Amino acid sequence: ATARFQDISQALAEQYVDIDVDIPHMGHHFMRQDLVNDGQFDLEHPELLVYADDPCGGALQLVAVEYAIPLSMSKNMPQGFVGKFDAWDPNDDFGLWTLHAWGWKFNPDGVFAPLNPMVP
Repeated sequence: ATARFQDISQALAEQYVDIDVDIPHMGHHFMRQDLVNDGQFDLEHPELLVYADDPCGGALQLVAVEYAIPLSMSKNMPQGFVGKFDAWDPNDDFGLWTLHAWGWKFNPDGVFAPLNPMVP
C-alpha cells in the first residue's frame, strides 16, 4: 500500500513535507498535515513517512510509515490494524497518538516498536 513512497519524489508530489524531525533509531519524518487533521486511520495514507540516510550516501530510504491521530480527537488508543500488537504511543510533545509500522526496514524489536535499532 505504501510502496510508491520508496521514491521520495512521490512523497513530495503527494504533499508530504519534511517537518525537520530527525530522531535517532527512527529517521527523518515527512508529514501530511491534512491527513493528521482528519483524525482517521487509513492504511494506504499514513500521516507520516519515515526515511533514513542511505549508508552509501544515496537518496533517503523509506524505512517506516507512521500513523498519527490527534490526542484531542481520541481520548483512548485509536483502532488501527487488526489484533493487539499495534500499541499506539501517546506523544504529548506533538499532541498525537502515534504508531510506527516498520514495513520497509526490519526491526528486531517488532514491526510496531517505536524505535528501530537497525536505523542509525
